[in-house]
Amino acid sequence: MKNVKYFALGLFIGGVIVGGVGAVKAYITKQRVLGQGTITSATVDLSLSPQSPLFNFESVTPGFNSGEQNILVKNTGTANLKYRMTAQPVNASDDNDLYGSLGYKLRVYDGSKNLKEVLSGSSLKDLSNLEVSEYVDAGEERTLGLELNLPSSLGSSIEGQTTNFKFLFEAVQSDGVFE
Repeated sequence: MKNVKYFALGLFIGGVIVGGVGAVKAYITKQRVLGQGTITSATVDLSLSPQSPLFNFESVTPGFNSGEQNILVKNTGTANLKYRMTAQPVNASDDNDLYGSLGYKLRVYDGSKNLKEVLSGSSLKDLSNLEVSEYVDAGEERTLGLELNLPSSLGSSIEGQTTNFKFLFEAVQSDGVFE
């Protein structure tokens, strides 16, 4: 019975010591708040001008040249971006000999409207996911000059054909990767 009393007393004293140490720790700790942090993600967006079609010609013949039509690409987002351009027939029936014979010349101008690069192809079909090497910072704009042509050596395979096509622009942040 004596052992039980000493055990109970030891248990009691041990509990007081542990509780006292815990209480002391609680009295000597402090907590401070550093302030509220805020993080906002950037946006990737671009606008194109004009909104109307660049090309609408009738009765074209081999040797046709549209002359340069300008496209204004403006970065309306908050992230710096790069972009690519694709030509695409509107319908399956528009992917015909005329569409395949239309050559293009794309002039890329820098922010000061100085000619930076000329890209060309013998068919609009080649204008697929063409990445423009000029980056556009947030709020800035770039000018592209696009010209279409039909080779003068083209035969009568395009006679009476019509094609409809559109240009698609895809943007990604300047250090991003296109899918």
